[in-house]
Amino acid sequence: MAPLTIFAGANSSGKSTVIQSMLLTAQTLQSSVSSKHVVLNGHIVRLGAFNDIVSNGHEDSLVRIGFSLRPSNRESDYSFFAGSGSIRFHRHMHEFSSMECAYSFSTRGNSQEREKFQLQPKIEDSLVRATRAEGSSVEDFEISFKRSEKTNDSRIVSLNLSDRSLSDAERASLDYELVKTPAGSARRFPNVKGKYVGVWLNHFLPTKLSFVYDEVDERCQFLLRILLAPEEFRYFALSSIETYEHLNDFSDDLRKILLPSFEMVKGESENQRRMEKFAELLHALKTDTLIAFLSAYIEKINGLHPQVRRILKQSIAEKTDEIEKTVREKMSSDYNISFVPLMEPGDEICNQVQQFFSRKLRYLGPLRDEPKSVYPLAGAIDPKDVGFRGEHTAAVLDLNKNTRVEFVASKHFRTGATATKKGTVSLLVAVLDWLKYLGVVDDVETVDRGKLGHELRVMTPETESLHDLTHVGVGVSQVLPILVLSLLAEPGSTLIFEQPELHLNPRVQTRLADFFVSLNLLGKQCIVETHSEYIINRLRYRAVLSEGKEVAENVIIYFVEKQGGHSRYSPIKINKYGVIDNWPKGFFDESEETSASILKAAMEKRKKDSAKKNV
Repeated sequence: MAPLTIFAGANSSGKSTVIQSMLLTAQTLQSSVSSKHVVLNGHIVRLGAFNDIVSNGHEDSLVRIGFSLRPSNRESDYSFFAGSGSIRFHRHMHEFSSMECAYSFSTRGNSQEREKFQLQPKIEDSLVRATRAEGSSVEDFEISFKRSEKTNDSRIVSLNLSDRSLSDAERASLDYELVKTPAGSARRFPNVKGKYVGVWLNHFLPTKLSFVYDEVDERCQFLLRILLAPEEFRYFALSSIETYEHLNDFSDDLRKILLPSFEMVKGESENQRRMEKFAELLHALKTDTLIAFLSAYIEKINGLHPQVRRILKQSIAEKTDEIEKTVREKMSSDYNISFVPLMEPGDEICNQVQQFFSRKLRYLGPLRDEPKSVYPLAGAIDPKDVGFRGEHTAAVLDLNKNTRVEFVASKHFRTGATATKKGTVSLLVAVLDWLKYLGVVDDVETVDRGKLGHELRVMTPETESLHDLTHVGVGVSQVLPILVLSLLAEPGSTLIFEQPELHLNPRVQTRLADFFVSLNLLGKQCIVETHSEYIINRLRYRAVLSEGKEVAENVIIYFVEKQGGHSRYSPIKINKYGVIDNWPKGFFDESEETSASILKAAMEKRKKDSAKKNV
């Protein structure tokens, strides 16, 4: 994908497939129901069932979608990295040069499951990877997982888990096996022995890892660390001892034994003073003395596992490493499962993928809302969202008309050369500037009519007064959402337009290509599906006028055609002289063929007319 990517080709050739995969990804990540791995039918697109989208109807196959997100060329903008967060957050993310993500989904399962999965497919595998930037101190990041070939019940048995104790989320996480775990994940539990066995998904992105450990062993090791390491006890006495269920009674018993003459201090600070004194005394005791006390009162620890109690009583006088060895060898297991959030930078990377498809991907469909006298109140939550049909344009323009936006003035395109000079003006001024250049209207006005909605009136070059859009045709309602959406979009955004040329005359189509070039100069990526040869030819013209290869290198065209039932995408590049070297057959050659046919037919007709005169 270039800064300006064009998809062109015959109807039903597959031009929309790439765009639909992007919209499907955005629609899924914007859904509030995170348990739905893929949302085929939602607020952006309605794709039907799995069999409607899988290649050639092969229902046993899977659909795989992958993408890479890279920073833009602007020093002040990092494309998908931009957004809210702390300074550390941004500095950390900037150390990666790119992020990749790929996910596959299918309807694999028994007959009953396959029917259910037609509308709610299951993820088969997923990958998230980030590549470090040159000179960065961070490491490459990668996590991948796949859907287990084993049944959920068999995995539970193989991991020695108790089926009755598992929640729905814990069971669901075991549907997937980790293929590659990010480096450093083990640091989550430096003192607990266990392994990562599954993943908790936010749609197709991992958010938490399932960690299985021996709960009896972990509790025993925890108690041993407390009992045999008085130098560490100050921390636990002041923080954990009152909340950890297996130490509450123990702490009371130990106070009675070790502090028989402890003087109670009345008042609000009583408990704090007791704990501080208690911690100081334990810290001063030698390990041997503490063990002697504990060996006599180990039976008084309430809620302790019987085997732990026996092992502690038998081995309390041994050295720490010998006690731990005895615990591991003699104690039976009671396995449990816990969720561990992804460590940084994994959590930040997945969050940036989510943020990009939620905030920085903007889409405008081919069919605009019909012209109205007054537009109903906008129902969108985002005050900059014009809607997929431009239905909120009037409200968004009225709300943001004084908002300062960066833009490239149309006057730079009137002189011929493609200028890169940018300026900052209000949204209304920028919109009106380009509306005039496109030759659509000379003035625009928005009025808030309260509960009725927003009124949008314009003045066309042929009139001297303002009119609502029902009196000026559909051209204005077609192009205005494009301008408002694009100018409000933040740098690093990706803007998708399907057939923006609909209802526009050739002159407007031609100059609309200039607007797309101006957006590239602002660091905004445009993906356009079009049938307009005027847009293509204008880009060729701009490539010739530009001083270097700036326009030529920023534009790529994909000509899509059907071959043997499959869509073939042929990349076409425009060189700095505006020439397309690899012009494919069928790529906007209809006008040339028509012109040649007209010329040939005219010559034949002229010959016949001459022959008649001679007779």
